[in-house]
Amino acid sequence: MATAELVDEMIEAGEKLLSALDRSQVKVRSAFWFYDENADEWRLILAMPVVEDQGLAKTQELVSAALKAGSVSGLFLRQIAIVSPSDELVTLLRKAVRAERGVSAIRLSRSAIGNTLIEDALIYRST
Repeated sequence: MATAELVDEMIEAGEKLLSALDRSQVKVRSAFWFYDENADEWRLILAMPVVEDQGLAKTQELVSAALKAGSVSGLFLRQIAIVSPSDELVTLLRKAVRAERGVSAIRLSRSAIGNTLIEDALIYRST
């Protein structure tokens, strides 16, 4: 079980950022908090097609702007991993969970998907 705690403030910050990105019409295919056991920390994973189209630097600018526009406090770019929708972890979670826009957060703890153990994750969206 994860030792670092995913607190309510982090969950709310993730929701606010996702809403801000939606309002800016920046497509987010998957968004979830993922516990990195090796680093003993939570990371917000955002799978965005714009990474493939415009590159990581441009996508980071869009996320940074959404953090400011959405007045998202307590969440920093260093806590966010921006990846392609074809990322291995994103694809793996998509096999187990489909969560469209507007669905409440889904928690996976100590779950095996194929041969991979997911220690802990909170999924907002997985498409």
